[in-house]
Amino acid sequence: MSISIAVRGLMAACAMAGSSTAFGQAFPARAMTVVMPLSPSTAFYVAMRQMADQIQAKVGKPVVLDPAVGAGGTLSPQRIKRADPDGYTIGLVYAAPLTVNPYVEKEPRYDPLKDFAYITMLTRHGILFAAGPKVPANNLQELIALAKSRPGGVKVGEGATGSRIGLLQLQEAGGVQFLDVPYKSSAEFDAALLSGEVDVVLSTVGTELGQIRGGRAKGIAIGSRNRSPLLPNVQSISEVYPNVEVISWYALFAPAGTPNDRIDWLHREWTAALKDPKIVERMQTVFGYEIVASTPQEVLDQIKREIPINSRIAKQYGISE
Repeated sequence: MSISIAVRGLMAACAMAGSSTAFGQAFPARAMTVVMPLSPSTAFYVAMRQMADQIQAKVGKPVVLDPAVGAGGTLSPQRIKRADPDGYTIGLVYAAPLTVNPYVEKEPRYDPLKDFAYITMLTRHGILFAAGPKVPANNLQELIALAKSRPGGVKVGEGATGSRIGLLQLQEAGGVQFLDVPYKSSAEFDAALLSGEVDVVLSTVGTELGQIRGGRAKGIAIGSRNRSPLLPNVQSISEVYPNVEVISWYALFAPAGTPNDRIDWLHREWTAALKDPKIVERMQTVFGYEIVASTPQEVLDQIKREIPINSRIAKQYGISE
């Protein structure tokens, strides 16, 4: 009997040592870091800082936002892949670095299905197709008709590989060909739209809302399944082409092998901060983003849905980086 009791006691001690509260060391016991593909001047970075401050005040440990800007958003996944899987270093990522970049690079630097543990999808948003005020198209059907009348003559500005793949999806659905004009940033393609250098841009509601309300641009379609509450008169692409979705999103993720209890803790605390009314209002009314606060599995499911579409288009059209 005494041996059995001793064995059970040893097993319990071992289990406790493997948990996040081993020997009284509750998680988090020290500072946490979020690797960000955004610079501190961006609006979403500011929103992340507000959420991090809430968590920091609650647990009494610093939450550091560490910018890793450039390389098409892939620096954050690269660093998270190499980080210790202890929950203290996590990353923010948007869709393309996980669902596009590994399938257009000659030597992928990470595998989105094997190298990471997902925490939550924070927000989701449709990519907005916005046209210059003089373009003779006011909705998606008219844009497609214009493209058919000018094969390769409708110039579309975009600033990311993910947007390029979204444009190709619309091309296929509509049986048309656009002239893709890549830029380095939204500031560049916005200037091109205002000057008439391009006819259409692929952007976000938050970026184009002021231009549209001021009559300097007009919304043609949005890539999400539903219309944006900020632009209720702009149709969704799915209203015309039900199988086409052109979206992006922001998610939090960790290195593969991060203990489940720490993923659970991170999910609980970050989604609670995300649901703060001030954060919700900012996300919805300033950015035009949908609050998601998904489960970890739902992030992985979304990635698995997007990869076959993006990899097929990248291969078919020879997209590479």
